[in-house]
Amino acid sequence: MGNTTHDDSAPPTFDLRDSELTARLTTAMSERRATNAKFLEELKLLVGAWGEGSSSESTEATRRVLIRSQFASMESDVGWLKRFTLLFPERLTAVQELALRGVNVSVKNTGEVEEKPRSLDRYTSLRLAFRAASETWAPGFNLDIHGAGWEAFRKAAAIRNRLTHPESLEDFSMSSDEAEVVRMAFNWFQGSLRRNTDAFGAELHRSHAALIAEEAAARNDGAR
Repeated sequence: MGNTTHDDSAPPTFDLRDSELTARLTTAMSERRATNAKFLEELKLLVGAWGEGSSSESTEATRRVLIRSQFASMESDVGWLKRFTLLFPERLTAVQELALRGVNVSVKNTGEVEEKPRSLDRYTSLRLAFRAASETWAPGFNLDIHGAGWEAFRKAAAIRNRLTHPESLEDFSMSSDEAEVVRMAFNWFQGSLRRNTDAFGAELHRSHAALIAEEAAARNDGAR
């Protein structure tokens, strides 16, 4: 599980007097809220259709669409984590920034440097996004990859790949047990993301309190 610890004597992590920083954070958070609202609307419709399925065939068809939408939602959030982390380039190493941008750098025999797209597997991409976020703006959060949630995510990804790239008629089938695995995976991911953003909120709160303390100390010094 994710943990968040703070040193209340430490200087502010974020200078909330920086209007440019505040604007960047506000825009990014608004983007995520809008995207999540769209996915949530779609998922609710699919869950409703699943419950109204009149046959096993229609139920399985809805399950297939639902799992694709759930993974699209998770992949969207992973992309958002990376973009949000890139809002703090001064906190990233050059290598971290390249990894988050999804590029490799190579040098031609002419000495010219070029960037090439780099594709990461789903698991590595997810772990990169959460680790970079934790190191950059959500200190104290650790992604739980040792419990049932991570195992469910790995199984759900295999189910999703089979449904998306079927090699036989049997590959189109999705049992109720598999649907439960996907549900567990989705809940694990959403819980991880929530704890990650909660850690960010706690750090913002700590930064705000530290700034107030600094300003109070400065006023006291000026009054002496």
